[in-house]
Amino acid sequence: LAGIVLHPQAVVTRALEWRPLALLGLVSYGVYLLHMPSIDIVQRVLQRLGLADAAWLMFGASLGISILLAALSYAYLERRALRLRDRFRPRSSAAATSAA
Repeated sequence: LAGIVLHPQAVVTRALEWRPLALLGLVSYGVYLLHMPSIDIVQRVLQRLGLADAAWLMFGASLGISILLAALSYAYLERRALRLRDRFRPRSSAAATSAA
């Protein structure tokens, strides 16, 4: 951590600032929440197609669907909820103490 702060041009810092990785960070909680339903859906589809033993296909499809669903969840649910939260947040600490 100190290396990132002291050497902002380091390889690790540049890797963490890479846009796709930063976007994955935005949706990571959604990926966590949605990965099990995604695995279940992909597993059922692959069984119907007779590809139940295709582990790499199941991994790749589950990962892709999880990220896709998490991105949609972030765009249409989380961002709206965050904006709604900001409406009800006190504007300053002085306003919060006077309201109490």
